[in-house]
Amino acid sequence: MKIDFDKVRVLFPGSKMSVPQVAGTEFIVRALEDWPVWQAAYALATAFHETAHSMEPITEYGPKSYFNKYDGRKDLGNDKPGDGFKYRGRGYVQITGRANYRKYAIEAAPEDALVPAKAIEILRHGMQTGAFTGKKLSDYQPTDYLHMRKIINGMDRAKDIAGYAEVFESALSEEVTT
Repeated sequence: MKIDFDKVRVLFPGSKMSVPQVAGTEFIVRALEDWPVWQAAYALATAFHETAHSMEPITEYGPKSYFNKYDGRKDLGNDKPGDGFKYRGRGYVQITGRANYRKYAIEAAPEDALVPAKAIEILRHGMQTGAFTGKKLSDYQPTDYLHMRKIINGMDRAKDIAGYAEVFESALSEEVTT
């Protein structure tokens, strides 16, 4: 799969991409080159949104107190004081909660969700199997970018991310890079 950066730059402030943004985008494209273009486009759009446009795995923003709302959340597996902060969102898709970190074998080292190889493994698995919300890419038609948001986070910012996916889809081609 190949990406036309001239088409993608419109998503970035001033239509400019930093070296890390280009490298991060290329990494994701290479990691998803066995996916259909529409699925890769949606994964790129999700990463674009969830990483605050950095295209690199990040830690969810906010003061420590913000994450208290996740403490005691049995649905997230947060059963100890401080779990909300310790297991806050990280990676390309912002996995959250002790249970998700356990699922990806990084409960003891949550920062590992920031390692690109681990972050892309989490993105791939969750989007393909429905591990995040029970919804997966194959549940949707290739043109239904709006509802694909349910794979990650209900319909939060779904319209914005659908628009990003359309831009990424226009920039991707099935040519295999060497």
